[in-house]
Amino acid sequence: MRIYDGVVSIDLETTGFSPTKNKILEIGVYLFDAKTKEFHVFERVINVGKVPSHITKITGISQAEANGGVKLKLALRELKSFIFDRLENPLFVGHNLIKFDLPFINLPYVAPRHVYDTMLIERAIHANEIKRTFHATQLDAQTYRGNAVVNLKMCSKRYKIEQKDAHRAGDDARVTFEVFVNQIKKIGWKLFIVSQKTEKIQEKGSNQI
Repeated sequence: MRIYDGVVSIDLETTGFSPTKNKILEIGVYLFDAKTKEFHVFERVINVGKVPSHITKITGISQAEANGGVKLKLALRELKSFIFDRLENPLFVGHNLIKFDLPFINLPYVAPRHVYDTMLIERAIHANEIKRTFHATQLDAQTYRGNAVVNLKMCSKRYKIEQKDAHRAGDDARVTFEVFVNQIKKIGWKLFIVSQKTEKIQEKGSNQI
């Protein structure tokens, strides 16, 4: 049975929606260490070359800020050290992490069965609320379409979480972590299916989320 020793909440800002055509502009991670009960923040702006003007309007990341950023390869090396210097068995959390962030960042150490997608979980929560007999899970929610708006802005309002700096990766990663915590408080782990055999997270011990 898997025991997670922390949570790694990831968010990206990018120059567009296509992992093959666009680039990562900013990486933000909000890490919770369950052993020490401490939070750690990782933020890197990436030097991507030209930043589209509409992306600057959305994120506030200027061309000058991007020019002063780091190369993606360096940021990814630093990210790996940032995570695994602190945790051995993290749960990776993100909002639309499966369909958006992971295809962009392609982290080889992130196993799909240890990914919790807050957007899919929120969609599954909605599905279960309107269809009492439909036991939607994170996996089911990938194909479920309902009327609920489940973007990060609406989720933050739903759970009364303050967005201090929307569309900046670091703060969005923090908000996503807080959405995750609220979801767990609301429905527990029952919608989080991490494998065909449904691994569950133990509720005892000192290294728990």
